[in-house]
Amino acid sequence: MLLDLRKLPLPSIQLGGGVPTRCKDVRRSVRCSSGPIHNGDDFNDFLLSTIRPRIAQTYQDFIRTRCLHSHHRIVMTHGDFHPRNIIAALHDGHVEIKGIVDWEAGGAYPEYWEYVKSLNTMSSVDEDDWCH
Repeated sequence: MLLDLRKLPLPSIQLGGGVPTRCKDVRRSVRCSSGPIHNGDDFNDFLLSTIRPRIAQTYQDFIRTRCLHSHHRIVMTHGDFHPRNIIAALHDGHVEIKGIVDWEAGGAYPEYWEYVKSLNTMSSVDEDDWCH
């Protein structure tokens, strides 16, 4: 299903979703871009925009140059893909996906974003989530 989602045409030239199109990051708190984001470099700027000023510029530069690359394809993503958003049923001993819900964080993002977001629900507590 995710591979099919990635094949969909992008709804605009801007990254993100919604009207107006904005990027949304809800990893620790809800943050929305103040304006349109058009490419991977702008998206990386958005991700780094809330780094505390006391963090050394050299560390910020390291993150930007070594960790946040801008050459990724931009694809359609769900943006909040985890077990609680997957509706499934057991059918003849096999799990059948019936639907995927909670699309509010969906939109056009770098191809790695779905995987970053899917790890948000993992915790150190032994829960029945992606860990099992």
